[in-house]
Amino acid sequence: MKKNINLFGAMRFIDKLFLGLGFSSFIVWLYLCGYFSGRIDDWSYNYYNNFQTPDGITASFYLVFILPAFPFLVRDIFSSLRWTFSKPYFFIDAIIAVIILFVAAAVSMPQFCSMSGDFGYSAGGAKDIDSFRQNIKRHYMPLETDITHEGLFYDYYFNTSGEIPSKTSAMTDKPALFKPVYSWVSSKNPLNGERENFITIGLRSDMDISKIKRKKLNLVVVLDISGSMSSGFNKYYYDQFTKNKAVKSDEEAERYLSKLAVACRSIVGLLDHLKPEDSFGMVLFDQRAYCAKPLRRMAATNINALKMHILGINTGGSTNMEAGYETGRGLLEGSETLDPEEYENRIIFLTDAMPNTGSINSRELLGLAKEFAAKRIYSTFIGVGLDFNTGLIENISKVRGANYYSVHSSAEFKKRLDLEFDYMVNPLIFNLGLSFSSKRFGIEEVYGSPEADLAAGELMKVNTLFPSPISEGGVKGGIIVLKLYDTGEGAGGIQLTTTYETRSGALKTTSAEFLPPSSAAEAGAEKDARKAVLLARYVNLMKNWITNERGSRDDPLSRPKEPNGLSAWERSSKQLSISGDYRKAVKRFIDHFASEAKLIGDEKLTREQSVLASLAGYEQ
Repeated sequence: MKKNINLFGAMRFIDKLFLGLGFSSFIVWLYLCGYFSGRIDDWSYNYYNNFQTPDGITASFYLVFILPAFPFLVRDIFSSLRWTFSKPYFFIDAIIAVIILFVAAAVSMPQFCSMSGDFGYSAGGAKDIDSFRQNIKRHYMPLETDITHEGLFYDYYFNTSGEIPSKTSAMTDKPALFKPVYSWVSSKNPLNGERENFITIGLRSDMDISKIKRKKLNLVVVLDISGSMSSGFNKYYYDQFTKNKAVKSDEEAERYLSKLAVACRSIVGLLDHLKPEDSFGMVLFDQRAYCAKPLRRMAATNINALKMHILGINTGGSTNMEAGYETGRGLLEGSETLDPEEYENRIIFLTDAMPNTGSINSRELLGLAKEFAAKRIYSTFIGVGLDFNTGLIENISKVRGANYYSVHSSAEFKKRLDLEFDYMVNPLIFNLGLSFSSKRFGIEEVYGSPEADLAAGELMKVNTLFPSPISEGGVKGGIIVLKLYDTGEGAGGIQLTTTYETRSGALKTTSAEFLPPSSAAEAGAEKDARKAVLLARYVNLMKNWITNERGSRDDPLSRPKEPNGLSAWERSSKQLSISGDYRKAVKRFIDHFASEAKLIGDEKLTREQSVLASLAGYEQ
């Protein structure tokens, strides 16, 4: 022992330094791998088999054994150069040590990002229209599916009491899981001058939300690591092949990050919201799918190691969404038999939604989503990047229990997770149906539901309602708008009956008699009901403009191939344009929007006014 101490004491300073660093990194490596916590690092994705660089923990393993040998290696390499310097060599060794440490740290460690009362509901499907706004901001032509009624509604709070100007009489006064309120709006369409009648449905519950806790979550994240995820976060990946000129971004914070980097940061932020009793697994996919982490309870998972693995992921080849989706489903095998009142089974799928390998037919992907949902395995899609193809995801997310978000900033997404994670993974009501009985009115259109096209004259359907945050401003996204047609026959009230299914499969019914106002005056309508109608008209105008400029309405079930040779879902940019007729329509609508916004008093409406103003004044 004494001999060993003397040997250590006789070592040069630089040798002692690196030997100490090597031993320290070994202790750190043991900690990261969970040897001191009893938690398991079960990451199983082999980077070298897929021609990728090692993640932080794997690299630190090699660093543990290589680091102590660095001084000897350096001394041999640089010994021939030392004759030019006078003794001692301490400063040379110190400089070399700093350089080696810097390079080793850069190679081995991935970079972390700096990063009671009643309640209401929002419909499934889109939860924002960020893709629409971001494309217009950068002078790109958005897709028609980039903007939806339910996505825009979720950007606003709606406080619809249902008392002004109409009266409602509910069949029950007991607290109910779902207790809709109805309001009447009658106003002239600013584009054609025709008076239109609407009923808004406030999606409310008067039960105590503290009694409705989030279920234990069996969560599988499926991450797209295909080549298109390597492109800049605010760029179109396929522009490099089609030679479209990219518009420079004015975003400073994340303009140099890849889509994959932002997706990985978002997943790391998501992990912080999982509880010890939740379970987590992860699948990566490019042209194939890889089980990176089997499903395991968070209480037994080494979270530090998991985060480092995720932040060290790199991109691969082509895009096979079907393979990733099915492999993710495989990790949840057997979970469909668990009690739905106690467990939630969910796949969170992060992608730019541009498949080019395997099944690229959205009917087949939609079929998988329906098959999984029938077994109580629900899906959340998170679109990443400016070129996120909403055309594919918007269709798939109409399935029971599904929703989707778009990520345009990891910091913003983290903020959203902080506020809404328990809401986005916890659907409470399924198969909401509304039967509409009136001698005079019928349902012409529905705004605010992914299943709007399933509405008929006397029936409305919504596959899923998620709990939604509530504040003094009302329920976030908590509204659906029915546009009515007037037969001109009969009179009297409107009988509205809703039926819905709980998580356990129990069927519930609520009924109300709605009494439209005797006059069609619009001044008495509730402000938030009017806000919903205003936003619905805004979405209609934007969708019609996009359809006109792109030449035809996209059919998400059978999109044609791109004219530039790309597959149906590989999206390249198209420069923003607006024809003279739609420029005039936008200018007319701006005046109406401004006057309504002033009456409604919601400052957030200025976002849509800014979009309208930019389109009205846009010169290609």
